[in-house]
Amino acid sequence: MNDLETRLSAALRAEADELSARVDVPSAAAELDGRLDRLEGASRRRGWVLVVAAAAAVVAAIAVGVVLSSARHDSAPVSPSTPYSTDGFVVPLTFALPDWAAASKPVSTDGRRIVWQQDQCWTSCDAGSDGKLLLFAPQLAFGPAETDRLVIRSSAAYLAHLDALQTAHLVVLSGSHRTTVDGRPATVLDVATSVDVPGGLGCPGSGNVGPDEGCWSLIAGTHLRLAVIDADTQPYYGSGAVTPPLLALIRSNDGNATQATYDADLDHVVATMRFVAVTPSYTSTSSVLPFSVVLPAWAASVTPFEATSGRLVTWEVPCEPSAGCAHPVKLFGVLAPVQSQAHSAQGPTDPVLALTENPTVSVVGLTTQTQVDGRPAQVVTLRTVTDLPGSLGCEVAGSCVGLLAGTTTRVAAFTETGQAPILIWQSWTTGAPGTDTLVADFDRALASMRFGA
Repeated sequence: MNDLETRLSAALRAEADELSARVDVPSAAAELDGRLDRLEGASRRRGWVLVVAAAAAVVAAIAVGVVLSSARHDSAPVSPSTPYSTDGFVVPLTFALPDWAAASKPVSTDGRRIVWQQDQCWTSCDAGSDGKLLLFAPQLAFGPAETDRLVIRSSAAYLAHLDALQTAHLVVLSGSHRTTVDGRPATVLDVATSVDVPGGLGCPGSGNVGPDEGCWSLIAGTHLRLAVIDADTQPYYGSGAVTPPLLALIRSNDGNATQATYDADLDHVVATMRFVAVTPSYTSTSSVLPFSVVLPAWAASVTPFEATSGRLVTWEVPCEPSAGCAHPVKLFGVLAPVQSQAHSAQGPTDPVLALTENPTVSVVGLTTQTQVDGRPAQVVTLRTVTDLPGSLGCEVAGSCVGLLAGTTTRVAAFTETGQAPILIWQSWTTGAPGTDTLVADFDRALASMRFGA
């Protein structure tokens, strides 16, 4: 080999070693060395040059592929994490939750959003204590002006919304790249904010609300690492053919020294995220009240009573004759009433409102608003010391159900204008042993419900 060939051989060997180390394929370098040794004869000089060049190109291509497909924050440390499963979230998930978030329960949770944060601060946080992790299934968002109300119809529509904010010089987007999350397409990007954008991140509801009513805003001086994921987020009932995305994000203050770690944490959450298939324990075949539900554990082994009208299904643990009680020990029911005896002088009306206004009924806690399979619902826990026949409604005239004396009832009511009302409730003996978990059991069953057409 002449001097030029010797230098070329050495350079190619060095490049192969460097690329091999970067992509963790030492066998490629070893193979190249072997081939070079076998090809140093003068009669095969031209052949080995071509082989080495081709092999180097292959290794280089592999290296480029690894660089392009790797996470953008490989050099940043990832926080220790623990497995986590969502409870009552509209999209059942499992993922690795950063330990700084897992150190306490979510500070906010409902059917369409779960929030963890390092401290109780919300907008003005000390550096190092401002990390917020949010899982969010928004259905609308607000643009540069308060009147810019966008119904989020898809992941592409949400990304276009962010682009519009950047065009208006309200945010700066960077690092956008496509990936997959448990087989579902997703886009991950960084969002820097220069001014507040009320409701700019999104709103879980779908009514005509303003950007400050239950919405999440983009806050000036903060940084978001954001994943926009194509997932079944159960869009608002009656909203048509829309598929709003699932958002996963970590927000921190600009200049936070741990920002790169937060970004890597979000990448790790997304990489470990798995969508959990939920198998209902009951599916109604009624054309009047089509639904499915994962029943509370106590009801799963109970044979349901299904009214011939198709408007009422109940699961009941009866009172033992020796106990002397006048009502079921536990009861779970779903009702599509044809009429209500609440406020009968005014005609059919909101049964929950009527019950909470009844002087013989005690309200336990607050009435809350939630979303179940995209339908808005109000949920409340009630206690009564007297029977209230027909107070929940009637599946046919003369066949009605209501609250019973000595019981606590957790009830959810769907009374959307233009849609048939639906009530779901669970009753139990007030103060009975083993009933402390029944509220949570009911809420999980409620979140699992899916309604037919």
